[in-house]
Amino acid sequence: MICNLCEEILFLTRALISKELLTLGPVPTRAEVRQFVITTLEKEKRPEKWPFEISFLVRKSAFIDDMGPVEAKNIMKTVLFVCVHNSGRSQMAEAFFSHLAGGRARAISAGTNPDAALDPVVVKVMKELGIDLSGKNPKMLTPEMMGQADEVVSMGCGVEGVCPARYIKTEDWGIADPKGRPVEEVRRIRDEIRTRVEQMLEELSSSGEQG
Repeated sequence: MICNLCEEILFLTRALISKELLTLGPVPTRAEVRQFVITTLEKEKRPEKWPFEISFLVRKSAFIDDMGPVEAKNIMKTVLFVCVHNSGRSQMAEAFFSHLAGGRARAISAGTNPDAALDPVVVKVMKELGIDLSGKNPKMLTPEMMGQADEVVSMGCGVEGVCPARYIKTEDWGIADPKGRPVEEVRRIRDEIRTRVEQMLEELSSSGEQG
């Protein structure tokens, strides 16, 4: 798996920026290729100019290669929950996942067009269950977040265009947006999200036992 990732990085990078790679020598090492692409992405400050697969593969394989075989095998799975504003659904999903996972996996959340603050009704209904979101803020979805994710879940706005890297599992839960809805409806949405997260964690446990 790791070698396949490195080989694809080398192939894609050579094919797309072969002229620039010549400055590294006729046969650049994997480490040189990784560092070159990361430096270029950060220097340009415009990752949309580069195929997303390169950024994802470089960051993921560099992270894994720095670990030993035992550590790499036991990398904690990361799930990324995405919605438009990151002020309601995805925040609840992240909170439930972190609360229920018990350290088996981790969750992050982000929005494609984040609001300035969380929906106060969402904060209220989560607090009813003992989960405090008052210190949380909406976050912008970034390539770095995508690079960390093993799975991406869109909350009801589709995953098309959110995750262009074909190496990440994606799904859409089709959950209604709680924004502007009465508190009773927000509670129902909250409970639906909790149920979906519980199902996801059960599947994660089953796959871990089989592995």
